[in-house]
Amino acid sequence: MCVGAPAKNGAQVPNLEPAGEAYTPQCKVDKGGYCTDKALYVDLDQGRDIYLRINTAVGDVVSLLFPEGVTFLTNPTVGNKAVYKLEAREHALDLFVMQPGQVASLEAVFGHRTVIQIDAKGGARRWHITLDVIVAPEDLSVRAVSFRSVKMIDEEAYVKERIEEAVADLRKQVEDKKAELGETAEGMAYEVMTGMYAQGNTCSDSHTPSNRADGLWAHVLEVCRTGDRIFVQFELRNSSRNRFEVGLVELVRGADSEGTEAGVDSIVRFWAPGKGEAIDTLTVAHRQTVRGAISIEATDEADKWGVRFRENSGTGRVLVVDGLRF
Repeated sequence: MCVGAPAKNGAQVPNLEPAGEAYTPQCKVDKGGYCTDKALYVDLDQGRDIYLRINTAVGDVVSLLFPEGVTFLTNPTVGNKAVYKLEAREHALDLFVMQPGQVASLEAVFGHRTVIQIDAKGGARRWHITLDVIVAPEDLSVRAVSFRSVKMIDEEAYVKERIEEAVADLRKQVEDKKAELGETAEGMAYEVMTGMYAQGNTCSDSHTPSNRADGLWAHVLEVCRTGDRIFVQFELRNSSRNRFEVGLVELVRGADSEGTEAGVDSIVRFWAPGKGEAIDTLTVAHRQTVRGAISIEATDEADKWGVRFRENSGTGRVLVVDGLRF
């Protein structure tokens, strides 16, 4: 590397005239060829090697601003550390010039130069940036250098679009798989039900007890024995002003109005009004009637059974419809 004229502090400063392929941004310059614009904009899309001369002033801070996503491959270096200090922050470098109180006179530091070397990357792109910096009067100093890259923004947008497309495609695959599994599960359920009907199916609505309490009314509509399971269909009506959030519905052996017996493992489903589908949780509004079913493994025991409804919130109301026989 060639060596240029000594700076005013006596140190040799490299001659950093740009090579033929280096990009030098356009700006207003002084007699020495150093930029004097308060704000400079550097197009990173113009080349990999970038060379820039800028004026600074005693007590000033020059902010070097980079696009989001740009990182430094190595710690940026500054040559003349007696006059300049470089500090990094998110997406930026701040170049501090010595304070006025640190020098006998401003004129004494005019002409002090340094070189800042920056190696940066953004995505798959790389840049080597050289800043030739000199101390000048305040009215000629640069305050901010903003590095920009339209291509980088376009690349980020392209990558984001591809990611969104990939996520959408993955979601579709998941939904298709869920639908496929749902159809398979539904088909298997129909096969099981058909097999149960083949074993035999008997239903009775001759003994359908009901009960009322705390503004709630429950009525057993039908009891069926299909294959190896017993199904109990019921209606639940809420006449109270308070909503009834169904927390638990279970079949209990030897039920009574206190509802203290332990429940038997069972499956419960409600038919959701207006939804056209079966659900496993439900809130019954004022004056609303809902229908549901509960099933357990078939039993030949002659005990009396009951259906217990327990509220999940509010006062924790409990309603038991007893007197069932299977």
